[in-house]
Amino acid sequence: MTVSGHKLDWTRASLLLALASLALHALANGHYGFFRDELYFIICGDHPAWGYVDQPPIVPLLASWTHALTGDNLWAFRILPALAMTATVALTAEFVRLIGGGRFAQWLAGLCVLLAPIFLILGVLFFTDMFQALTWLGLVWVMVRLEQTGDERWWLAFGVIAGFSLETKYMIAFFLVALAVGLLATPQRKSLLRPGFI
Repeated sequence: MTVSGHKLDWTRASLLLALASLALHALANGHYGFFRDELYFIICGDHPAWGYVDQPPIVPLLASWTHALTGDNLWAFRILPALAMTATVALTAEFVRLIGGGRFAQWLAGLCVLLAPIFLILGVLFFTDMFQALTWLGLVWVMVRLEQTGDERWWLAFGVIAGFSLETKYMIAFFLVALAVGLLATPQRKSLLRPGFI
């Protein structure tokens, strides 16, 4: 099988771990009743707003729309967090490959994310944390690609990911501050002087 002219490697750690993650959540996600926060997000999303007292708007809106489509089918309702966690597991292994890690390192990193209790929970419940691991990883990925290629257009992807993440949970603001401090300590700080950066 080929994808975009490239032969798909069915033994690739990212692919196999993604399949394992999806299978795990497919088996587990429908066995627990609605968590109180999930019900709260559904109700918030049923009353759309630009933001709420304790969270930004995207997760409540997604919860409301998903519940409208799936009703009380928990497995279907929780497919989005399962897919987000599956993507996180796969991209973790791919990120290790991006920075030069071999097969063992890719498997180890991917398994650590797949089996870490906090990440297992993130794939089971529809709540504001479900995109955090994926978006934080996405920002680091972009920073590495920016350093590797020198292509300033990567800042556009950075902005999109950061903006989306801020609209799901405000916690990423701490990570953005840490990245900004780290950026100042590297030669990449020259990007801050470019007019298009702001």
